[in-house]
Amino acid sequence: MYHNVNKFCLLSLLTILFLSTTVSAFWSFNFTFSGNAIKEQLSSANKKVCTDSDNGISFFNAGVVTYKHKTFFGFGRWKVETYKDSCYGNLQQYQDGKFYKKLKEYSCDKGQMVKKTVTDCENGCKNGACINKSIVTPPVSCDKNNFTMAFLLIAHNSSEVSQSQIDKLNSIKKYFSDDFANATRYLASIDTSYPVVVIIDNGSLIGHEDYDIDWIYPERVMNKFYESNPDKFDFVSFYPVFNDFNTKEGIESHLNVQHNILGLGSEIADDSKKYGSNGKLLGINFFPNIERITSPETDMFRSGGLLHETGHQWCCYAGDDFAKGENGAKLEIIQQGIHFYRGLQSPYPTGDPMGSDNWVINPDGTYRRENAEGIQKYHPIQLYFMGLLPKEEYSQKYKIYNAGIVGVDFNDQKAVFYKEVSILDIIAVEGQRKCAQNDTVTPPENPDNNIPVPPALPN
Repeated sequence: MYHNVNKFCLLSLLTILFLSTTVSAFWSFNFTFSGNAIKEQLSSANKKVCTDSDNGISFFNAGVVTYKHKTFFGFGRWKVETYKDSCYGNLQQYQDGKFYKKLKEYSCDKGQMVKKTVTDCENGCKNGACINKSIVTPPVSCDKNNFTMAFLLIAHNSSEVSQSQIDKLNSIKKYFSDDFANATRYLASIDTSYPVVVIIDNGSLIGHEDYDIDWIYPERVMNKFYESNPDKFDFVSFYPVFNDFNTKEGIESHLNVQHNILGLGSEIADDSKKYGSNGKLLGINFFPNIERITSPETDMFRSGGLLHETGHQWCCYAGDDFAKGENGAKLEIIQQGIHFYRGLQSPYPTGDPMGSDNWVINPDGTYRRENAEGIQKYHPIQLYFMGLLPKEEYSQKYKIYNAGIVGVDFNDQKAVFYKEVSILDIIAVEGQRKCAQNDTVTPPENPDNNIPVPPALPN
């Protein structure tokens, strides 16, 4: 019995030696004929497989860690994993609003492994980084001619959103970029290439209480928007897929988030932090239910509303309402305090998006309003407000026709010549257009302009 056991052990030993030799020969064979592939596999452990976009632990900068490694004990395929810095936990109330408190910060450990660090943010956490109150953002220049705009589709739930709605908005985006350039005489451009962003209500973005119709909270929508989108847009345009309280009658509106230009007749203010921006956002446009748009290609839906509402960022606040010279009016180029007076002659047959019209002479020497079809162009006075008009045009005179006071005795068929006005006249009343200094910018008393403020939703 003992003798047989020794035979068995000897046989097992020989078998192991044979298999070892065979396997060794197999790997040697593969190494010899696989060339660089095997060399890459064997040397992969010496490569840097972990990279961090914000270069290590940086609580105030959002980053992404990329971890590259090979499967099957280093001999398989390359696999890439990403780890994004993120905020989490319960929302906490801070001075500027509600933010998450905790941050998951990912970094690389010796360039080989992914390391996670969890920290509490003293001023709150937003967009994958702690909020740093010590950072002072430089003021947005008021002298610029390149703008950006994002388009938001807002819904109660994802089932309300359809591809046709997104297609409509994509058409509007495409046309508006071209039409804005044309409306500014190609003195300015607006980038609308950012993909349509769909915002789904999380229970706090749309009000449902005390109203027969729903209500969009713009500051909450914008803070939600910035959670996953960059703060790089001058303008954001809202398009709900339902009837919103502010736009239920087809009304469109514009909210000036900040005014930083002197000489426009408007209050200097900056309320961008309320809307989640670090000083980039200028204004928000509000439009009715996108289902009202039947054909984005037609003049009615194409860019008219967008040109008008975007134009309200600068116009029309300078001067006095047209009053036939009464009440001490010095510069009667506006009406209702926010639009150009209809009797202000537009240099273009189609008229101006901000209210100035094209007037043609009648046989009896009076004038009638007659706007041609087509996309309208901004009046040179509007281009001045935007900081685009060449200075050599400041002395150009523009006629004003007395067609009466809008809402009182307005007659667009029998207007008479009233006076002329130039940019120099505007400067004489309002002062030179220029950027406001930092210390002159204060939060507005009514940051929502003509948009009524609903009661706050319960937390």
